[in-house]
Amino acid sequence: MDTSVGEFDVSGIRCAGGFQDDSGRTGAASVATAGSCEYKLEPYVLGGCNAIVCTRPNPLTVGFDFAAVSEVNLDLSVGEFNVGGVRCAVGYQDSLGRIGAESALGVTITACTSSGNYSVSGCFIVCSRPSAGSTTPPNGYDFQSGVVTEQMTLGLLGNPFIVSGIRCANGFEGGRGEIGTDSAASVIVTPCATSGPYILSGCKPVICDRPELNFAVGYDFAAVSEVNLDLGAAEFNVGGVRCAVGYQDFLGRIGAESALGVTITACTSSENYSVSGCRAIVCARPAGVLKAYSFQSVLESNLDLSQGAFSVTGIRCSAGYQDAFGRTNSSSVATVS
Repeated sequence: MDTSVGEFDVSGIRCAGGFQDDSGRTGAASVATAGSCEYKLEPYVLGGCNAIVCTRPNPLTVGFDFAAVSEVNLDLSVGEFNVGGVRCAVGYQDSLGRIGAESALGVTITACTSSGNYSVSGCFIVCSRPSAGSTTPPNGYDFQSGVVTEQMTLGLLGNPFIVSGIRCANGFEGGRGEIGTDSAASVIVTPCATSGPYILSGCKPVICDRPELNFAVGYDFAAVSEVNLDLGAAEFNVGGVRCAVGYQDFLGRIGAESALGVTITACTSSENYSVSGCRAIVCARPAGVLKAYSFQSVLESNLDLSQGAFSVTGIRCSAGYQDAFGRTNSSSVATVS
């Protein structure tokens, strides 16, 4: 180029493939520098383009194992990028579920576009349902009664980890005592940290308690047998509650026999179990015509045996009758029970 006829002016030169300019730009976006020659007919001087050299990710990308990596070529200016042997780390798998050495088939290794780290992709954490492959779900959680949604691959196509619809199993409750469908809101699902079962929490055993006496008036717990109150461990098992003094079951049984008529019902959330089947013994004035007795002066102070001792006085023998001591009329005293 003859610079004697004007100022040196060369532009539009780009960096070739495998090179970048001083600002890290490549291809059509790159800008090479051109300097004039010192003597006539000498080549002008080019500059500003540098080799693109990739480097291993640092720090190493989580989820990938570089122990067997083969970095044949990292300098894109001298040849095609050539790196292989990266596999999924322990606890990760490729999109086809392969692990270990086989997972290297699913790993994509992408060259850098400007000097810097090359990138790796294709390894994921895949959570599984606890006790997967078993017909028995984790103790305390119910996968069968509701509609359970599980999206358990972390990082695949940007999909978030989603598990919903699990509820507390029978015999278990949520943190606020919720059971059944309502308990689903209390179930906490934590993603697995490495491929494996996700973690469930939020359900606790339902544990029944003996009713306080003021809530179980009419019942005698002296001989109660509380074999099991923990509904998360086994079936509710309580017996031996009987009707208290002054009470009877619906068949009129009292004392130990009345236990046969007492119904003991388990709690549904952690609270008192309930008892039913006993009613107060309430006496009534004899019905019909009792010719031998006069009720004209009777005083029925207490007929309800649940409230205290039976108390009836003032019944006399009718005219023509006498008591056990030979007394008649107003002097007589009839026995009452």
